[in-house]
Amino acid sequence: MFDLINTVMGWLRKTTRSAQTRLGEAPDDHVHAFWDHLDELEWAEGRAEHLAEEAARAAREQAWAKLADEERDAIIVWCDDLNAQGRLVDHPFYDQWLALRMTGYVGD
Repeated sequence: MFDLINTVMGWLRKTTRSAQTRLGEAPDDHVHAFWDHLDELEWAEGRAEHLAEEAARAAREQAWAKLADEERDAIIVWCDDLNAQGRLVDHPFYDQWLALRMTGYVGD
């Protein structure tokens, strides 16, 4: 009886997966290379989004710099109206409006 139990337990020990196996195969360098590839893709996407945001911000700043003083004043009044409606964040010159409105506050 004990020989039967030892035999069955031996079979079970051989068929159990060790901590070194992943989905039935030993971990190789290709698994880690794939994970590194995914990390690089995620980093590249984040970097591309950041560069696109910087380019858009630079374009808005150039457009703001090209405006005449009267046009800037009209845009600030328009932004004040949008702020009263709660829709100001969608405006392309939000950063400029905020900088003008925050002048004189602590930390300026």
